[in-house]
Amino acid sequence: MRISRPTYRSRGLALAMVIGAIGGGCASAPSGTASPIVAPTAATSPTSGPTAPSTPNSSPTAPGSLSTSSIQISGTFESSSDVTNNDGAHVIHTVIHQTGTVTAIGGADGTLTGTASYVYRKDYKFVGEGCAREWTTGDVAWDVAVSGTWQAQADSSVTIVLTPATSEGPGIPEDLMCLGDLPEYPIAWPFAGTLVHGSFDSHTDLIPAGSSGSDFSWIEEHLQAN
Repeated sequence: MRISRPTYRSRGLALAMVIGAIGGGCASAPSGTASPIVAPTAATSPTSGPTAPSTPNSSPTAPGSLSTSSIQISGTFESSSDVTNNDGAHVIHTVIHQTGTVTAIGGADGTLTGTASYVYRKDYKFVGEGCAREWTTGDVAWDVAVSGTWQAQADSSVTIVLTPATSEGPGIPEDLMCLGDLPEYPIAWPFAGTLVHGSFDSHTDLIPAGSSGSDFSWIEEHLQAN
């Protein structure tokens, strides 16, 4: 069995597609350039004055519903994976852990702007064909501006989409399978979800624990209105 050189980018693309599914199809998979987001169309206000996004409740806000006149969003992202590939001649053990936080402020026109911070770490071990490598990136941190949209739904929920200005983090030299240092770029994950009663939480098992030996891979996301 031949083991092709793993890339974090291909694995990240698959995970980003799952994030899109979590957010109800609102998140875009990172692919070099952050996808543009079209701001939601504002509903026409029945009274004179500036046009405001549609909300199912008139002011004052009904109990249990979310006020969107000056929405503020915060959230977290976390992904973790531990995978071993062994074809009898090569053994590759890769552990990746990444976290992210985001804060954003919404405008009456349905836009969001803010900042996200990420921390990425990869531990790697390779043994095979007369060569062995073992290393860690340590914690690699970076910040990036985010922008996106919020949209109030008829059921009082609010859909949030926040996309980083750049879809990747800094280049990290990594020696994979004894091929020499080549740059790998961790993903700046988008944040997307629908707030119900002011919050959104999701957990997705990409490789459920126990389904493939000791391997596992999962993603968690939390968003809330402050």
